[in-house]
Amino acid sequence: MLHSLIKKQNAFYSIITFSYCIFFYLYSLFTEHNNFVLLDSWKYAMYAINYNDYGFVKRGFIGTLFKNIFGTFSIQAVNCLFALQLLLAILLTIYFLHKIRDKFNSSKSYLVFSLIILLSPATFSHFVFDFGRLDLTITLVFLLQFYLYKKNLLIISSIVSCIGILTHEIYIIIFTFPLLIFVLHENNHRKDTFLSLFKLMTLPAITTLLLYCFGKYEPGLNILVAHLNTDIGLDWNYFDSAKVWTRSLSDNISMGMDNLKSLRKLFYLFMMSFYLLGTFLYFIVLSVKNGFKISIVYITPFFPLVLIFLGIDNSRWFSFSNILLYMLFVWTMFEEKGKKIQQPFLGCSICILVLNLVLGPYGVIDSFFWAQKGLNNFLLFIHYP
Repeated sequence: MLHSLIKKQNAFYSIITFSYCIFFYLYSLFTEHNNFVLLDSWKYAMYAINYNDYGFVKRGFIGTLFKNIFGTFSIQAVNCLFALQLLLAILLTIYFLHKIRDKFNSSKSYLVFSLIILLSPATFSHFVFDFGRLDLTITLVFLLQFYLYKKNLLIISSIVSCIGILTHEIYIIIFTFPLLIFVLHENNHRKDTFLSLFKLMTLPAITTLLLYCFGKYEPGLNILVAHLNTDIGLDWNYFDSAKVWTRSLSDNISMGMDNLKSLRKLFYLFMMSFYLLGTFLYFIVLSVKNGFKISIVYITPFFPLVLIFLGIDNSRWFSFSNILLYMLFVWTMFEEKGKKIQQPFLGCSICILVLNLVLGPYGVIDSFFWAQKGLNNFLLFIHYP
């Protein structure tokens, strides 16, 4: 009986997640491209950058693997890679939801938590709506690194961290620093803390230094994008955006600060901040039955927000923050074996779920899918009743 119930429960989550992903993928497919190409040429270009052709370039690790395995750039291989990553993320999510079932004090609490994770603007809806970026790749790399760290395989975990950094340099801020906080928190009373940090952080620190000193951006990315436009037939003409890959740190800071001068951007930042803080209070403060205890680990979900001042894809940084928040919540549940999670009052839970559905995916253009479409339709109705 119990085994049958678990199978039905997993099937339920599978149906919800797959349906949600397929819906957003098909919607973005037909509204953005009007054809069956999965990625635009700008995203394909990220997988074409490699060490063989361009030297030691930032974000070139994945492209180098493709180059050495296939010998040439393969659109089909890129499509398959990302589809497999998305499938892996869904299966891992279902697995974790199954593993944490006993940590909740009621089926209702567990169901609400599961739906919030599955329908969050930061998880599957974001990854599918922005299909093809390296964000999902480095998230999966971090999950692997964190798993190896918990298994005390510190050297292997540090090697995996280097892979994440070489895949995309934002891995340093988004995942390496939060992991450092986790390590310090877990080992603050152990005598071998320094040795653990040395094993875990030395290789990533060296990789970061090498990348900063010698890693270069691919200056011919606009040419590569134009070449892919010809091959794929997509109308991607914003070559000026390619310059973002060649900017210095000071240029990135200047660009980020200029971006914050837009009232539209500030409005979306406020909305995303409201959602992030609301979700943080819901999971970390209201859902912990034994009460809220201030801890240094609670700052980990906010590390990605530093990138607001270094880039313009603010919605991506908030997506990473939410993902780290969910991981922090799950980690908190297992930190104390006897701890049970209770559902906050019903109105708060419904509010979080409604926000998930209204906001839809974050999207890289700092827009909320359903909310923006509703607002646009309302403005059209006012002007053209």
